[in-house]
Amino acid sequence: MTAEPGVDWMTATTGMTSDALRAAYRQLGEAVASIHSLTFPSFGELGPDAAVADDGPYPEALAARAERHLTNAEPRHTFLDVLSVDADCLREAQSPVLAHEDLNPGNILFERRADGWVLSAILDFDSAWAGSAESDLARLEPWRGMTRPAFWAGYQKRASLPDRDPIRTALLQLL
Repeated sequence: MTAEPGVDWMTATTGMTSDALRAAYRQLGEAVASIHSLTFPSFGELGPDAAVADDGPYPEALAARAERHLTNAEPRHTFLDVLSVDADCLREAQSPVLAHEDLNPGNILFERRADGWVLSAILDFDSAWAGSAESDLARLEPWRGMTRPAFWAGYQKRASLPDRDPIRTALLQLL
């Protein structure tokens, strides 16, 4: 964060006019859609060379990811138990894309310029993997103030929205 210009999402948005705020949401939506435009041949973790460790179909890849990333046994078992019941809802996942998996307000920087606020960086790709675009979109919703109509319009300017299923959304938010 010290090498990139700008301030985090929450700091920036508290000082924006309503027009600037709409523009910021649109920029964020476009940027997230651009991230999701990077596709992979299979679901799985990314290696240092961006090669994908093929973890199989999405439900299996998501289970493997939970096994690797959820170090606390109780939440890991809870997630895997829910996943085993609801795995069928994940089988219709779109093609594998770059999923950031940590689009929280601290990882999004905006810079104030003479012509207005500009998205300057999306940080912290250490959790990224070849996953589902829907995962990032589902995880943005619980963060207060991260999605508004202008975000969705910006996203749709660059990519189509995945079909949203409430069970899939809740499962992805649980992870």
